[in-house]
Amino acid sequence: AVDGYDLDEASVALAREIPTTGSRVLPLDEAIRLLDRHPPPAKPVHGIFHVAFCGSTLISRCLQELDTAFVLKEPFPLHAMAERRRKIIPGSPAEATWRRQFRLLLRLLSRTHRPQQTAIVKPTDASTNLMCELLEHHPGSRAVFLHVGIEEFMLALLGDRERMGFV
Repeated sequence: AVDGYDLDEASVALAREIPTTGSRVLPLDEAIRLLDRHPPPAKPVHGIFHVAFCGSTLISRCLQELDTAFVLKEPFPLHAMAERRRKIIPGSPAEATWRRQFRLLLRLLSRTHRPQQTAIVKPTDASTNLMCELLEHHPGSRAVFLHVGIEEFMLALLGDRERMGFV
């Protein structure tokens, strides 16, 4: 019950949202320094990496029905980090900065509503370049990569007006 009303689990989850009034803005560098000074225990983050049109959304929807899974579908910060990663020269100072920011992002993504839950992230299909970094996050992290044959993939693209130009 919330505020005297009996609510289903979805409504209770919505009631847990943090109101924007009174929110605090924390600069990214300060957040990383706080993480370095007071690291919370790392929790695994599992990943469902995929190409487009392979059934990854169906799998993530099935997994979210489990009490032990907290599924995040295509979180934009992960997509943005994947895009930035493709532009970074290995071994550069920018890579070290990116890795610190990615570590913070994974710590944030690993948070769940209940202690028995594990975070499962289904990034966008443009984020497959992050699979190794996600697996390095925690020894318990796991990932799967879903794909279909080239013929099925091309037929699926041809059936989508927006992606037809890609073919």
